[in-house]
Amino acid sequence: MYQAILSSSDQFLEGLKIAKQVVLPKGPFNSIIMTGMGGSSLVADLVNDILGHPCLSIVRDYGLPSWVGKKDLVICASYSGNTEETLFSFEETIKKNIPLIVLAHGGKLKEKAKEKNIPFIQIPESLQPRLATGYFFSSLIYILSTVREIKWDVQQTLGDLSLFLKQRLKAQEEIGKQLAKEIKSFVPLIYAPTDLFGVARIWKIKMNENAKVQSFFNTFPEVNHNEMVGFTQTLMQTAIIYLKKKSMHPQIFKRMQVMEGLLKYKMPFFHVEARGSNLLQESFDLLSIADFTTYFLAQNYGIDPVPVHLVEEFKEKLK
Repeated sequence: MYQAILSSSDQFLEGLKIAKQVVLPKGPFNSIIMTGMGGSSLVADLVNDILGHPCLSIVRDYGLPSWVGKKDLVICASYSGNTEETLFSFEETIKKNIPLIVLAHGGKLKEKAKEKNIPFIQIPESLQPRLATGYFFSSLIYILSTVREIKWDVQQTLGDLSLFLKQRLKAQEEIGKQLAKEIKSFVPLIYAPTDLFGVARIWKIKMNENAKVQSFFNTFPEVNHNEMVGFTQTLMQTAIIYLKKKSMHPQIFKRMQVMEGLLKYKMPFFHVEARGSNLLQESFDLLSIADFTTYFLAQNYGIDPVPVHLVEEFKEKLK
């Protein structure tokens, strides 16, 4: 897993190269819907946050919303290709004759896409779906640029991102290693500005799946209107991690300071500040730090960060 983290910045251009080989359906489309679960859908929230508007409707469930029709585009994403919720959505999309694109490494989705001549982008092999984020992200960005939802120079933008992350690698590792030492034995609570919603959610998930610990997340300013009150009684040993970036609203800075001032006697606070020249780079800078933090936290607990035994056992019992 350590080697996978070190090489993760290579995924963006490799994934883009693969995606460019696929002929995609032509728009315009009224809406674009992405269906996927777990690590296969992590990037959907990121895309919406980074682009600054909800260009993707995200479905983490069985089937499609009732409003989806033939003038929409559905993207079914499942690394394994065997995720039952995504397969259900795939079949419904085919039945309704809605334009479709499949993102998968293999499994039934790959077989069905090939059989029905559906545009198929093959995600390269990874240790786990959550470690294939760069591949999924570059594929989605290429799709959106092709159907004219965004106007990026995708090659240049992803190339700059990859280079930036390579240059930041040592610093990210040191930050992650130190934070992992400090939050051991605490339940991590991840709080961030609203436009880092997807990043905060992925931090929480990486705590769950890599370090195998409970973790929760929320965003400012919403957290100050409800969740904060729950700290009146602290029923578990928590540590709050603030994810920060340069261009935060000044009132968000102030809210973070006031909240810490009120609660620092009850729990430790840690600040992780993003680097980068735009929200795209800041987001993936924070995600790389999350990878290192949860990898070293797993080491500190003496566990293997790669497998997710409970998920696999649960799937077996569903059969």
